[in-house]
Amino acid sequence: MNFDLTEDQKLLLRTVAGFCKRESPVDRVRQIRSNERGWDAKVWKEMGDLGWLGVMFPAAVGGLDGSFVDAALIIEQLGADGWKRASDAMRARVRAAGLGELHFQANHVYGGHEPRLKELGIDSATQYHTFGFTYSRPPGRSPWGEGALMTIEGWKAAAVKVTVPFFPDCPVGWDDSPRFGTGAHVAVDRSPDQFERLLRAAQYFAAPRVSPSHPAIVMLSAWNEWTEDHVLLPDTIWGYSYLEAVNRVFGRQR
Repeated sequence: MNFDLTEDQKLLLRTVAGFCKRESPVDRVRQIRSNERGWDAKVWKEMGDLGWLGVMFPAAVGGLDGSFVDAALIIEQLGADGWKRASDAMRARVRAAGLGELHFQANHVYGGHEPRLKELGIDSATQYHTFGFTYSRPPGRSPWGEGALMTIEGWKAAAVKVTVPFFPDCPVGWDDSPRFGTGAHVAVDRSPDQFERLLRAAQYFAAPRVSPSHPAIVMLSAWNEWTEDHVLLPDTIWGYSYLEAVNRVFGRQR
């Protein structure tokens, strides 16, 4: 998996950073915050004209056909308060296009904003991958089962901190040795039965939190990256066993 920015994304980042520096110097920001409106209509119109408020949406509805990464680059430069205004503008454009409601999710790294997620317009939270503990360990291996136990504890800790519904995440596996070679720390000895136990733990964790505003959702962390051992697809070792585990836990019983 390549996490490097594309040349277009680097250009976008430089453009937004330059715009914010030019249009939002400290003295101007202080002045805007002191007035009743709390934002500059001229600046927001310019951002809209540049397409930044609809960067993720199709060109057919006035967007730029961009990605979530593109949006994140813009939001990073705008700051937390800028994100709230940007997300409100995005919601308004989606409603105006007749596309219903947007759902914004904070994923994995919350930037210290856990207590403010609801205030900032975030609808839910989850974790991108729960085996990040491997990065703090020396090169080697750890049992997948150990990571699963740490995953469950991570759900509990995160759910207490955030101010929005939290959805537990179930990772299939982790092996980043194709990227880090001998410096990698790999999760080993995974199996479908262990994965099924983690799925059932997630189901149990999510069930007590069910309400009209907090549906029971479990995230299956598998972006089907074969080189990172993080797939939820049939393979020559386990066949359909992982998919069958998912069906046993979440499938509609006949």
